[in-house]
Amino acid sequence: MPLFCRHPFYTSQYYENWRITVSYLYLVYLFLGLPYSVLTNLLRPRRVEDRQDPCFTLMLIFRAVFRLMACRRAARARLQAALKNGQTRTALLDLVVKIFFLPIMTTFLFIECGGFFSSFPALLKTAGDFYLKSGQPGGVPFAQPFNLFYSSAYHAIFIIDVGLSIIGYACSSRWLGNKSRSVDPYFTGWLAALICYPPFNGITSNYLPYNQAFGGEPYTVLLAGLIGGAAGTEAALSAIDTALKIMTLFAFSIYVWATMAFGLRFSNLTHRGIISRGPYAYIRHPAFVAKNIAWWTENLRNFSSPWQFVFLAVWNYIYYLRAVTEERHLGMDPRYIEYMNRVKSRFIPGVFSDIPSLIEHSRHTPEPKKSKERNSRFQINSKFQ
Repeated sequence: MPLFCRHPFYTSQYYENWRITVSYLYLVYLFLGLPYSVLTNLLRPRRVEDRQDPCFTLMLIFRAVFRLMACRRAARARLQAALKNGQTRTALLDLVVKIFFLPIMTTFLFIECGGFFSSFPALLKTAGDFYLKSGQPGGVPFAQPFNLFYSSAYHAIFIIDVGLSIIGYACSSRWLGNKSRSVDPYFTGWLAALICYPPFNGITSNYLPYNQAFGGEPYTVLLAGLIGGAAGTEAALSAIDTALKIMTLFAFSIYVWATMAFGLRFSNLTHRGIISRGPYAYIRHPAFVAKNIAWWTENLRNFSSPWQFVFLAVWNYIYYLRAVTEERHLGMDPRYIEYMNRVKSRFIPGVFSDIPSLIEHSRHTPEPKKSKERNSRFQINSKFQ
């Protein structure tokens, strides 16, 4: 709470809805947090699950930090030993993922809801006028209700996408089966993901402004002139615009289908289980592919400079890096290697990617020292004492 209510980055107007939301979430936690913890503790099948719970791990870490501040002699050594534990690192990195992405996704949700509830009522009214005045002089042109339909569907898709993402980030629980098994341990994996989100994407977008006009007529206007001639340019341009918007909605529908395939397990940079249903049964990165195709169809009608093609291609390459780093992380799990052997296509169905490098990586990844962790005092709730 102090971070979100006091830090200058989160006190900006952009995050106002998040500050309101987190204050209500905090109240819910105050009333339901203890009953939930007691119930979960009473109904756990095995006591060892306490040691595997990220919240339990964080509690021990915070206790060690407070003891270190109290200048206990052995506290520093015990804290350092605990931070070297893989379970501890996963819990801390998972907390960082939640702290970073929850404010962003909540803000996105309010933006998309605002867009939907401003366009959908207008769509209903305009669609009614279009139907009643169809075939009459001065009737409503088709483009008007279609554009409102496009806007409403666009925002509805992202309401579903962001809504599921928020639940995945905020509600990781044993009851939901969506706890993080690991978090990407590589800096390059984090870098590839974070430069796609605020505030870091502000820097990336300044260097790669593919959606900013550079002057001159858009290429689609020139194409419409060639297709329709002087008399039919407007009709041809409208047809091109409609076709591109339909393709955009189709691509984003595949994208949200991929999010829905995760269910409540969605979370960037984390491993919460192998997903092989939905579009993931055909290619390994359907969300990245669909989103990047949608960016082309969404923005192509405004391109007026070759640089815009270059900038968007670089963005595509960034998402290629996200896919590769994601596979490097998930490839540490033998079950993901099995999934890769079943679904050989990384981006395009029927086009096989080269996967032996990841298989070799998984074979040469050192196994955790089970005997050491099994005997570790941290595992029996005394490392921080």
